Amino acid sequence: QRSCAVLLALALPALSFAASISAGKLTLVASTSGEQVEALLDNVPLGAAGPGFANFAILNMTALRNSSSTMLRNSEFTQGNGSRAAFWDDFGSGYTRITQPDGSFALQLTSANLNATLGAMQTFAPPSSLSRGPLFVAAVSSAQNVSGEPSPDYSLYCDITFTDGTHEYGLNAPFPTGTNTNQLQSIIIQTEKTIAFINVYALLRSATGTALIHKVWLQSMEPEPVVGTFLQATATSLKFQGHTSQAALAAVLTAVNQSISVAMHVTLLQDCVDSALSVDFRLPLLVPHQLRHKERGLSLEKMMHPGQDDSWVWAVSIDSESQLKLPTVYPALPYYTEGLLRPLDRYPLAGVGPVADGFGLALGVAPQHQLLVHRKQADLVQNIVSVSVDVAITGRSKQFPCQSEMEIVLFAFDSVISPKYPSATFRSALAQYYSIFSQLYSSALKKSQGVWLPFLSNVSSIDHVEDFHIRVQEGGGSAENCQEMNRLGIQIFPYIEPHLIHLSVPKDNCTDYAHVLQFVTACAQNTSSSQQDLCQQVLSSAIRNSLGQFEYRLETAPWNVGVVFFANLNYGLRAEAELNQTKKFIANAQSGNFSIAGIYVDSTAAAQLYLDYTARALETTLSPPVPDSTGRPAVLMASASLAFFRTLKASLPPTSPYLMGNTMYELPEIEFFSVFDLAGVETNWQVGAQFRPTSRSMLAFKRSMAGQRPYMFLQNTNFDTWTYEYTESYFAACLGLAIWPGFFSVDAANHQYFSNATLYNRDRPLFRKYMPVFAELTAAGWQPQSLTGVNADRSSCLVERFADPACGAVHCPVYLTVENVRCVPQPVGHALALTSPHLFVPGQSYRVTELLSGRAVQWVVGATSTLNLTSATVEPPTPGRTLALKFEWQKA
Repeated sequence: QRSCAVLLALALPALSFAASISAGKLTLVASTSGEQVEALLDNVPLGAAGPGFANFAILNMTALRNSSSTMLRNSEFTQGNGSRAAFWDDFGSGYTRITQPDGSFALQLTSANLNATLGAMQTFAPPSSLSRGPLFVAAVSSAQNVSGEPSPDYSLYCDITFTDGTHEYGLNAPFPTGTNTNQLQSIIIQTEKTIAFINVYALLRSATGTALIHKVWLQSMEPEPVVGTFLQATATSLKFQGHTSQAALAAVLTAVNQSISVAMHVTLLQDCVDSALSVDFRLPLLVPHQLRHKERGLSLEKMMHPGQDDSWVWAVSIDSESQLKLPTVYPALPYYTEGLLRPLDRYPLAGVGPVADGFGLALGVAPQHQLLVHRKQADLVQNIVSVSVDVAITGRSKQFPCQSEMEIVLFAFDSVISPKYPSATFRSALAQYYSIFSQLYSSALKKSQGVWLPFLSNVSSIDHVEDFHIRVQEGGGSAENCQEMNRLGIQIFPYIEPHLIHLSVPKDNCTDYAHVLQFVTACAQNTSSSQQDLCQQVLSSAIRNSLGQFEYRLETAPWNVGVVFFANLNYGLRAEAELNQTKKFIANAQSGNFSIAGIYVDSTAAAQLYLDYTARALETTLSPPVPDSTGRPAVLMASASLAFFRTLKASLPPTSPYLMGNTMYELPEIEFFSVFDLAGVETNWQVGAQFRPTSRSMLAFKRSMAGQRPYMFLQNTNFDTWTYEYTESYFAACLGLAIWPGFFSVDAANHQYFSNATLYNRDRPLFRKYMPVFAELTAAGWQPQSLTGVNADRSSCLVERFADPACGAVHCPVYLTVENVRCVPQPVGHALALTSPHLFVPGQSYRVTELLSGRAVQWVVGATSTLNLTSATVEPPTPGRTLALKFEWQKA
């Protein structure tokens, strides 16, 4: 048994917040846009909550206090003289106190260059009763065009000085960058040592833009026991993003054996139909002082009741059509891996719908700043869908000292289109997910996509290279060759592989761990060894397993014979070395008078699900530690890599801003899509000289994660047995979802396709036929909702839509790809009917062109908005082939 204090914080766009406790009832009141939001938490017997509600089971409750009780002085900057706020000192170039339109005050931090440092600071000396905490420090800020990724440079920031003269610097809670309003961030402070004073800062540095600090406050978090009290949340009216929604909000806290389960049950009622309700849900878990050194694994779970109607479907991917049947519990495409406590999910979201009147609900993880080990599932017996996150509590983490957090997104979406199909439900949810996180899914490269060319830099050796629509080159080359690629419009991405360290090791030194370690240790001290720097990087940065040994694998490849180690890029020498290498690439481009588009990162999926048990990993992690299968805290290597990739991207100049990743979306690495602008993978679609394409579900996953951003394939196969027919089948399979097809070599190094004129000249007609169509589709942009019904077996004929939603079907072309994914011949004379009432209005006229054949027909939309594909119009696709239809509105 144990006691825990849990702070439950629901972030609302509110500047005024109050709480009161009377007769065992906790009332929360928030004012926003002139309206009040009230939530009454009442004491009721456990289990007495009505339909749509759940209960709190409180062991220790920390009351949410009015921020006016803050221990900082002048928290809302109401006291001051002109541009100065009383009790707040300048940090760096300081701040300007301004009056806002509503009469309140804020501190304005405006930076025009990346070298500026601005901020405000106040020093706080806690009373002796709180000299070790727990303390809750929070701030609310709005951003206007703040550059860069979220980082400590724009954050709530604390430095602690202890009575023994030592310090703890750099506690921070980054604010979101870009443009936003009223973002709440907080820090929980609890220490072993006695605090002398805390410097509290609101910072903006190494960035451009304007930040408004609306208030900064500090409160005690000393728990107030409310043992044996059970609380229920009543229905409240909530104003969010301009829509009024009825929401029943409740939570339950239970302690079971060695784990703590925290859940938030939410039911959104009928008038959410037109809303995009997004709840950013944070759960900081504060472990009492006496338990700080007792590490444990936690499972945090958020649940949702879709309602009692059993007609809803559980939607987990854009291609799943499985129907749910009682009494099974259905996970959402779990990905099983050794080491972790539980399996992971591939997709970041799942949906249920229709819930009521044509709308559905979705829940998942928010692709913001941390990597979360999570799962989603549907329980038809309990009528619950849920998302759970595994974290570990440890006192050794600077970012999460004896605490953790998760961010979950919940939103409503339109589920009118083909509601009986789970794939259509998921597509609607995915479209709304793209809308909510539009900044992550927008692509400046949408109209400059093309084929990926690895390493070959002398593109002039390829006769009429323009036929192959090469737009991305991996590796760079000589200044002269790079200048030629610039002229041809080929984007150059120099190569790094930061998280893998390849060492050439003699065979006799690879027999066991002891010999490998002996070799690395000696090499690190050998000043004459060409691998000394690499060996020192291994000793300082390589991850260690649960036994304290370095993780490594034997390697026999064209580029290395020896071993490969896996680096945690949060500490040690490796990260700095790789960042320095990228600086050299940028400097070489400037001195060579050519431009590079960004940096290419190889093997992004390699070893990312390994666990690092080192103390430095736990100390430096920027994502919550995770529990292994025994509950022991460790750091998922993917979380360290994600933090480095964000640092790398932020370091790139505006002239070379892009990151390209290889082996992307092979694992459930969902947060990686928030960093990489281009993605791809090397693959082999030939097995035993037979054509064996990647599954349609994997293609769908890759396109879903990429959104409208480029995704590319490279065939690493035996080109001696690869035929012209295989090339066309390859292009046709990729065309349905507009994934760019390319070629490399038999072993990812030798006998490259584009070094063999016989191969590419044989396939040149297919490149000339297909590549312009790929370019049209990707320039328009993939839309997850096809909005088109098909009178065919959905397992054999699939339709995808490409369109620019900004201008509509009347002003811009709409594209549909129709893919016959199975070898299912259509009967002679059979008509394939495409019905699109959501796209095409009866009476309008369109020119419909099949882009591969060039065949065009005039189509006047009938009452059912149905286009019949026949031999008299456009032939339906043959088995294994894809049509690309372009619809252009014809003015009457």
